[in-house]
Amino acid sequence: MEEIITENNIQKIEEIKKNIDLSHHTFTYYGLSIQNQISKFSDNILQNMLAKENDDVGNDLLKLVDTIQKFDENSSKKNKFFIFKNQKINLDKIISNFYVTQDNIDNIVSSLKSHKIQLLKNMHILENIYNNNEIYFKELNIHILAAEQKLEEYKKIDIEKQRKISNEKNSPSELQKLKNMEDNVANFEKRIHDLKISKTISLQMAAQIKLIQNNNKILIEKIQSSIVNNIPLWKNQIIIALGIHTAQKSLEAYKQVINATNKSILENTEGLKKDIKDNISLEDLKKTNTHLLEIVQDVLKTQKEQIIEQEKIIENHDK
Repeated sequence: MEEIITENNIQKIEEIKKNIDLSHHTFTYYGLSIQNQISKFSDNILQNMLAKENDDVGNDLLKLVDTIQKFDENSSKKNKFFIFKNQKINLDKIISNFYVTQDNIDNIVSSLKSHKIQLLKNMHILENIYNNNEIYFKELNIHILAAEQKLEEYKKIDIEKQRKISNEKNSPSELQKLKNMEDNVANFEKRIHDLKISKTISLQMAAQIKLIQNNNKILIEKIQSSIVNNIPLWKNQIIIALGIHTAQKSLEAYKQVINATNKSILENTEGLKKDIKDNISLEDLKKTNTHLLEIVQDVLKTQKEQIIEQEKIIENHDK
């Protein structure tokens, strides 16, 4: 927060100086209302820091990690399979374990979403506190400048004037007036010092607010990342693992069909070889071949006889 003295601030300083009366005890309350506001801001920030919201978010994030790890451990123990490793799995147990884990994760996600909403509200509250703190910081700085200027004028003018009177008259009453005025100066200097402490607190508070806001922002980003990235990624890994399992089952079934088919073909081939070997001799093949030749020759003979008959008919017709 910058301490810029503008023309408008100079006018405010002059107005404030006019209302400062160092001859009256009311100056002990100078700037007190501003200090009270800064004190309220400190209380609000303290309440925000003491709130269990951040701890709850951290606990839920740890629960999320623990739930996923337990799912993997349970899958490994019960099924002798770690879900992200290439080993055989028991599908029914994995699915059952997944649904239980998913219910727990859904509950954690619901809680994280509630925390996210509350953190966003807290950031809005802190932003308002920061803006108001900045306003009161500037006001406090103006009051300090006005007090310092007023004090300097009071020393140079009022104190010096009273000192001359006291020296001239040398009376106890005048000396007491001088002493009272000097005491008021000392007390007002303490008051200014007190205001400067409040100014330092206000400055530190601004940094604290931004630190808390930044922490809240990081928590919100972690919650958002867990909800939209980490959890879907975990579910996708489960889907991939189950898909690989299904593909492996299909491949095994295909291999069984191929093996059965190959076996059947092999058996048929062996049977055919055996039939040929056991039942068909060379003599049988010669007989079959001779019979086939006789059939062919008989067909050719019949065809030749038909041609001769046709020629005779043609000759008779011509005569």
